[in-house]
Amino acid sequence: MRKRRKFCIRTFQCPGCGNKVFATKLKRPTGDGHIKTMYCPWCKADKDMEQVGITECR
Repeated sequence: MRKRRKFCIRTFQCPGCGNKVFATKLKRPTGDGHIKTMYCPWCKADKDMEQVGITECR
């Protein structure tokens, strides 16, 4: 049986509409204020989203 990998679910906020988007992260977690370019389905564009928190790490 395979060993499960540790992962974290991160919360990012869109600067345009304020919507929250989730992304997973393997290995080490990143801190609040981390910038990531992600697609916002409400704005329909790529935005530089800021991390506002970590939902959970397993």
